[in-house]
Amino acid sequence: MNNINQNNVLGNFLKNFNDKINFNQKLPNEIFDTLIEDKNIKIERIISSGQKTEQGIWLEQDVDEFVIMLAGKAKISFFDSNEVLDLLPFDYLFIPKKRKHRVEETDEQSLTFWLAVHFNYEQ
Repeated sequence: MNNINQNNVLGNFLKNFNDKINFNQKLPNEIFDTLIEDKNIKIERIISSGQKTEQGIWLEQDVDEFVIMLAGKAKISFFDSNEVLDLLPFDYLFIPKKRKHRVEETDEQSLTFWLAVHFNYEQ
């Protein structure tokens, strides 16, 4: 993998932030910004405000995902479990590839910031 400058990652995370968001209104759609991507990894900034996965839909990915909640809150459920996880700032979650999951809710009162890392984990 290429050498990644940590300052560039932080700079990319904040880049154009104020241009994309009106803090006084709910976002009509989630914002997905790819910060870094190559053949082995994708790091994505996701900003939500009340969005959730459509009823009856389960997300299933071909790569592993590590998610950190930076601000806001969300609830995540899994197809193979009755468990619903509450994510608060600084909580993190590993979702193995092919594990069906869905976002049950995100904070409607304030913006929810996620950092998602998509990769192939080899044990």
